[in-house]
Amino acid sequence: MNQSSPTSLADAFTPLYTYQLPAWWQTTQGMMIIGAGTILFTLVISFLVWYRYWYRPPLTLEQWSTQELKALGFLLSRQPINYKRFFGAATFFFKQYLVRLHGWKVLDKTDDELWDFVSGRSEIPAKLHPAIKELLSYAQVVKFADAQALAEKAEEAQHYLEMIISTLQETHKDTKNV
Repeated sequence: MNQSSPTSLADAFTPLYTYQLPAWWQTTQGMMIIGAGTILFTLVISFLVWYRYWYRPPLTLEQWSTQELKALGFLLSRQPINYKRFFGAATFFFKQYLVRLHGWKVLDKTDDELWDFVSGRSEIPAKLHPAIKELLSYAQVVKFADAQALAEKAEEAQHYLEMIISTLQETHKDTKNV
């Protein structure tokens, strides 16, 4: 038997050739992982900055109607007051509100057609019918009334719009919850 010394046994297990593997981040796959991670991190940070400073969520129906009513009030505070523009904007706002609330295609209807349409709908409470009819008749008043009557009618129109919108919002919330 051939007995070998520990040094010769260690020599027996030494590799024939040696090389060192690079660290994982120095390999092609490692560089791709680091690059993808960096891009992903940059995208997430960019999204968070955009969301914090520039993103504006869409307005709810209540927020939108509040802003529109403020804008109508602003039209009344300007000097000189263009009543024709105000009453046209008030009627258009009412039509837009009906479109957004119920999805009805009423934007192209005249005031008389709109009244005929609204008066036959069960979604509109009967207690609002006089206010809506009065609101829709104001566009005709502009042609014939004097400045004092127009100022009174404009304030009434603003009041009627606020009353109609708040009542319809409450009615819509009640029917939605049922």
